[in-house]
Parts: sequence; structure tokens; C-alpha cells
Amino acid sequence: SPPPKPSVPPPLPPVPTIPLLSLRDGEAYTVWGASLRLRNQRRHPEMNGADLSITGVISRSNVPDASRCAVHPPDIADPDDCKALVPTFWLCDTLDAPSSDCIRVMGWASNYLSVIWLRG
Repeated sequence: SPPPKPSVPPPLPPVPTIPLLSLRDGEAYTVWGASLRLRNQRRHPEMNGADLSITGVISRSNVPDASRCAVHPPDIADPDDCKALVPTFWLCDTLDAPSSDCIRVMGWASNYLSVIWLRG
């Protein structure tokens, strides 16, 4: 037989509230909107692999923190002991947005030299 029901229901955490932020900016998604839609299990299949336009600002990057050993002329390999991070930037709706509200973009440059060259 099933166990008896407790006389007092167990306490549950409060239901989280999702901020009412704009999902789109014209035809493009906002960073918040794209992030929310990509995490939504029902919407993910239609978003995954689709060409998306996202409006936002680059609020920070790890380019200033590049290891000196990773910045060198082309055709020269990094030293074996070089610990270089992947070039990364954070796309956000505002410059002061917390990292948790941004999309971290990695793999857009193969190395730091190409980033420095692009900034020219």
C-alpha cells in the first residue's frame, strides 16, 4: 500500500520570475531573446543551426589578457609551455550587463595574432 500523505506539504522554493525584457529588436534577436530561445526546449529545434541575427554590444573580451607567448609572428608555433586561452568576447544587450546575461563567443579567431591584426 502507498505511504500515507504528510499532513503538512513540504516547503517549496519560490517560483523564479523571468524579467520582462525585449526578445527582438526589429527582425534581429536581442542577446536576452536569443539566449532565452536557445535554452527553451520547445524552441531549440527551430533555433539550433539556423542563421540568427543578434543585436548587442561587445562588453568585454579576453584579448587584453592574452599570454605573451601566444602573440608572435605567423608561422611560428606557440612554445610547448604556453598556456593560451581561446580568444573570447561577451556579447551583451548593455555594456554593464552581468556575464550571466551575455553570450560568450569563442572560436571566432584561431589565435591572438589574428585578433591583433584585425584591430590594426
